[in-house]
Amino acid sequence: MLNTIDVIKITNSKWLSFTGPIGVYLYVVSFIFPIKWDLPMIILVLTSIVSTLFYTSQKPFSNSHRITSILMLFLIAMAGSILVSMNWSRSFNTSVTFLPALLIYFMIVEQFTSDKEIRLLYFCFSATALGISIAALYYAGTHNFEINSPKGAHVLARTFSYIIASRNDLTFLSIMVPFSFVLAYQKPLSPMGLFAILSIIISFCTVVLFQSRGATLTFFITLGSISFFIEPRKVLWLGLLSILLFLVTDALLGFPLWHRFYDPITGSEGILSGRINLWKVAWQHIFNAPILGNGPHTFCFFNKTPWPHNLYLEVLFGHGLVGFSAFISLLLYTGKSAWNLRKKTSGEIRLFAVAALAALIGFCISSLIELSFLRLWVTVSLFMLLGIIVRLSITHKQTNNGGVN
Repeated sequence: MLNTIDVIKITNSKWLSFTGPIGVYLYVVSFIFPIKWDLPMIILVLTSIVSTLFYTSQKPFSNSHRITSILMLFLIAMAGSILVSMNWSRSFNTSVTFLPALLIYFMIVEQFTSDKEIRLLYFCFSATALGISIAALYYAGTHNFEINSPKGAHVLARTFSYIIASRNDLTFLSIMVPFSFVLAYQKPLSPMGLFAILSIIISFCTVVLFQSRGATLTFFITLGSISFFIEPRKVLWLGLLSILLFLVTDALLGFPLWHRFYDPITGSEGILSGRINLWKVAWQHIFNAPILGNGPHTFCFFNKTPWPHNLYLEVLFGHGLVGFSAFISLLLYTGKSAWNLRKKTSGEIRLFAVAALAALIGFCISSLIELSFLRLWVTVSLFMLLGIIVRLSITHKQTNNGGVN
């Protein structure tokens, strides 16, 4: 028989073990606010320590999954690239963002053991996207919508959300779309469903208003992907509705975003404007150190732009063939795992899996034209996607084995 003290200890242990997921939720939601990133990091570390001390799992789940092994290889390769970097100090300082990302990865894999915890994480994604969108729209309104001037960009980076440094960082909103879509699809008329629908609509209006070509393109990719995975027969209608919403919103502004994609008068390169030259510079210097690279985030020593606006070239330039091979393997195997979950699972696990897969597709395509690990949200978003897919794979395996770890 358990006495009262034992019951209290067990109850407290359960609550304290849940501080890990709470720490992850708080870290994600902190993206909304204009605070220094080290404060959410401290909270994340503290909650993770408490949660780990009271967590009762028999063995770590992450050790048994191949994605974790590939991720470790990538991080080891990155450490080697830092050691031989042409500027060790810059490479090390700009790679610190991998620490919270890695911690979040392990927290999701090890401690998000129920569908409820994953659902709450998706809700945090949706709430964060909505919060950033509202803050961005408020900024635009209070600055007379002068969002494209150098002064406007300067204020933008300091007015809201410590992860937003330019309008291209609004791509984060587009990558979060599949998570809101799943919540809305499950119970569209519930408070959470209506909240998710509002998040999608306001996020879309924000990326169009701020005329971010990369964010707009990524929005259509993630929305199209998640629609195809869940309701393939309705993809056409949803696509037409999205295009109509895009045209109406852009028309009210005088079609500025449309002309940013292609302007026949100026002969603009559209979304590739300025990027091709950066890719050429990166490619030319890759051969300076082809094995371990020139060092993470040292592109700025060859060009005034700090990164080549292509995550794959950035990794190849900074980490060399070793790190690049591990990175590509990581993305391919994660995508394969998510695709297998889509085919082999059903119900809520399948919905969660296809949301992560759609977000990963948007991430990978957006990486071709914009993303950089210099951005905290890029690193954290990728590691969260990895963690979610590993966690769902483990849950699926446990279900097939009758719930045995």
